[in-house]
Amino acid sequence: MRVRVVLGVCAVWILLGIVLGSQSALGMMMENTPVVLVDSIRTSVVNFLPWIPATWVAVAVALRFPVTTTTWRRVLPVHFVAVVAVSWVFKGTWSAHWARASPESIARSSSISTG
Repeated sequence: MRVRVVLGVCAVWILLGIVLGSQSALGMMMENTPVVLVDSIRTSVVNFLPWIPATWVAVAVALRFPVTTTTWRRVLPVHFVAVVAVSWVFKGTWSAHWARASPESIARSSSISTG
């Protein structure tokens, strides 16, 4: 994979994290809920970071095993295995993260006020 693709994928997911974190903070501010903009953005960006390697895998599989009218029967199982593998890694990663997290950190990351 080319460096531009790798950096472009990183930039897109980080930009999405910034935009959606800002949107989340704005929504909370409109409801008069106290929120720190930087915390909201940081949480959102961190939540989007795992999608970067998942996207790299998707691009790599799509480039190495393109789906065409003549090859789709042969490459579809490869795409299916890649989806299952990435999903399995995500499930394990997030399960491990939330198993270690304290209730306070879970509340902070989900933007819930604990009072």
